[in-house]
Amino acid sequence: MSAAGDVLAIPDVRRLELGWGCSVVGELSGTIAMAVYAFEQGGAALVGVYGIARTLPAAVVAPVIMGLSDRVRRELLLRVATGIRALLLCAAAVAAAADGLAVVVIALAAASSMLASTYRPLLIAILPWLVRSPAQLGAVNVLATTMESSGALVGPVAGAALLAVGPAWLAVLVASGFLAAGTSLLWRVRLYRHPDPGHPRRSLLADTVRGLAEMARVAPPAGMAVLLFAQTFVKGALSVLLVVLALDVVHAGESAVGWLYAAMGVGGLAGGAVAAAVVRANRLGRAFVTGLLLWGLPLALLAPAPGMVTCLAALTVVGAGNAIQDVGGGTLTPRLFTHRVLGRVLGAEELIVFAGGGIGAAVAAPLIAVTGARGTLAVLGVGLVVLTAAYAVRFVQIDRALPEAGPRTDLIRGLPIFAALPLAVVDLLATRLSAREYPAQTVVMREREFGEDARTSWRWSPGIPPALPPPRTSPAAC
Repeated sequence: MSAAGDVLAIPDVRRLELGWGCSVVGELSGTIAMAVYAFEQGGAALVGVYGIARTLPAAVVAPVIMGLSDRVRRELLLRVATGIRALLLCAAAVAAAADGLAVVVIALAAASSMLASTYRPLLIAILPWLVRSPAQLGAVNVLATTMESSGALVGPVAGAALLAVGPAWLAVLVASGFLAAGTSLLWRVRLYRHPDPGHPRRSLLADTVRGLAEMARVAPPAGMAVLLFAQTFVKGALSVLLVVLALDVVHAGESAVGWLYAAMGVGGLAGGAVAAAVVRANRLGRAFVTGLLLWGLPLALLAPAPGMVTCLAALTVVGAGNAIQDVGGGTLTPRLFTHRVLGRVLGAEELIVFAGGGIGAAVAAPLIAVTGARGTLAVLGVGLVVLTAAYAVRFVQIDRALPEAGPRTDLIRGLPIFAALPLAVVDLLATRLSAREYPAQTVVMREREFGEDARTSWRWSPGIPPALPPPRTSPAAC
């Protein structure tokens, strides 16, 4: 609770987290309304087209933006992307209200969703520069998951309520308002940036390839990449399947789509509370795997009897699994990769996530046509469980290999001069320390002098908060 209180006391953390909540509410309520709109216009096939349009292009957009995040202010990218999302979704609502072409409405809404992929990875990349310990990093990721789960509850409930009393375009318009609110919260976020002329300038394609290569090293053969793709494949297929379940299987009406998504939000809140209680710095890999198992098992068990009550129960467990997976994976990633490659890794991660989601949405309709809704649930659930179980041991090994706070980091954190440094800087400094011995009474250095060892020279990098100005001497030389 102390770590949670500490991070909530940081104004920029509060703004980023509240903005994330608004982003999730806007995205989910708008997605649900657009799925219903697409089903009304062209059935499950058009819902699948909408799913592909909102996810597959994001697999290209996300790595590009995350590649830019190593070169452009991250809070600026986040603010601009969220504002554009609000404008595009508002345009989609206006086009639908004016009885415009369905393809235009779907294209506008899909373009907005493409940029939704930017918020969470940018948030993950920014947060290590705002917190000062692994405990605080875990706390902000729990908070982010709680905001996501709250949004996953509020968004579908709002979408369901609006769909029950009005047309789909009204729900889409309200969703764009949530995104506008998120943009306003981000407006005051400012992070210090000092250019690093020594930072290599590669092409965005090269950055993405390098990010993929870095990810492939985690839980070989490419366990993190494979499991992320599998989970988002299931998620993409589920975005189509839930509409079919609500309207064609349980016959509960259009608003039931929102209630099914809301069940995932309720589970997410419970999962966030569980994650806050049990997930620790040496359990991140296990949390990631546990969340994936809680994604697959409920779907497999739901397949024999997909009634409304059993659907709500299963999706509540799925939501809890999603929260636990997010906390584990979201905290694990910045602990495994240095700040110099983190942006590229997160971009590569988003490439995998949205490729999986888009392919899952594309495959869902044909799979439902061949195996039916129940068969599709079984295929998705059992497949994810089997694949996750095959990699479980590797993630346990990652937990055992994760570096704990050792003498070097304890030394840095114990010195008043470094007390205000964020976690990312402390971790970086700890890797640059080297032991030196000096005779008694020797003057090691004087105020305002620079370090003499070129190997330990280091320049301030993007992301330092304004409250932490760059020192006048090399930190490594102190």
